[in-house]
Amino acid sequence: MARPTEYTPARRVAMQAALWGVLAASLGLAAIVDARLGSGSAMSLGTEEHRGQIRFKMPTGWAVSYKAGEDPRIVAVAEELSEPRRSVAIYKEKIRGEMTPLYYFEDSGLSSDIFGRRTPPASVVTVPGASAIQMRAQILMRDADAPETELVICALYPTRGTDEPGAVAVTLWLSDRGASMAADMQLLKQVAASVKVDDGR
Repeated sequence: MARPTEYTPARRVAMQAALWGVLAASLGLAAIVDARLGSGSAMSLGTEEHRGQIRFKMPTGWAVSYKAGEDPRIVAVAEELSEPRRSVAIYKEKIRGEMTPLYYFEDSGLSSDIFGRRTPPASVVTVPGASAIQMRAQILMRDADAPETELVICALYPTRGTDEPGAVAVTLWLSDRGASMAADMQLLKQVAASVKVDDGR
């Protein structure tokens, strides 16, 4: 008869089966949590706003203002009412000639306004009807305890029906005092996907 401390073949099989069961249960629980977090990070957008030739949707429950302030390119700014407060700004500008979104973003001065001296690396992002890029960076402001997250999507919507090439540049800027960059970029992509530009097409 085997001692209690000895591992018989049957006992080894039983222990391995138990460990595999624990592993499978852990993986299943992780998948459920991941799916819930993924679906929960998507925010609902409000009703469609129409400002001039641009239509868009901002996050539900955020305070939206339409004052351009010092920059006439600003179409709207939405601010989150809860802390830590986030904001989304939409800029629009008509441009002539052909250029890339990155060239426009740097040449327009928006890059230095948002990111300072150095533009972060840009990557291509899908925006319906436009060529677009996305950028992200964390910037430590003066007298700030923690860095702010700055995210940008810059999209060029080509104009139609004109002899001269051109586009409508739409830049979306999300600023966050926290550090949830993945959720913030998903939100910015939602807003970008809601943008429609009327140019006589």
